[in-house]
Amino acid sequence: MEKRDQGGRREAYGLDDDEEFRLPRSHRPMENLDTEGLEQASVDTQLSSSNIGFKLMQKMGWKGKGLGKNEQGILEPIKAGIRDAKLGVGKQEQDDFFTSEDNVQRKRLNVELEETEEHVKKREVTAEREQKIRSEVKEIQKTFFCSLCNKQYKLAYEFESHLSSYDHNHRKFVSFWLCRDLRK
Repeated sequence: MEKRDQGGRREAYGLDDDEEFRLPRSHRPMENLDTEGLEQASVDTQLSSSNIGFKLMQKMGWKGKGLGKNEQGILEPIKAGIRDAKLGVGKQEQDDFFTSEDNVQRKRLNVELEETEEHVKKREVTAEREQKIRSEVKEIQKTFFCSLCNKQYKLAYEFESHLSSYDHNHRKFVSFWLCRDLRK
């Protein structure tokens, strides 16, 4: 079986065709890398003209302005965040929302806020209004209350159907006879 030469590696490392090429276990890719002349990539700094991405973009026609036919697109690169691989997309967004700096401060409780005369007056007016609404609702509901059967109805047609029901008429009849017998 003939093994193909992979980019001249066999020749570069002085291997015969029969030997299989393997890197040593202790080999670290950073060992032979000169990091002193390299610039750190960041979304906070602009690309320099020596950057390979900058050069590739210029070869494709980019002039340092917005992307798109009319140069109306974005100028800044899209910022990438760190995502926990164990979380789903929606959960990650939810966690980011709750841990963002804007939402870290908890909302103050009502008892922690200093209450001014204006706040007191506003609260009293609101309480008065709510009480008035409750009493009006009770008044409206009284029109749909059958005191004989001790039942409350919310809708007029339900109340009307109850008044013509056997149950209501039977109670009416029984109460009439009971009251008549008690009078004698």
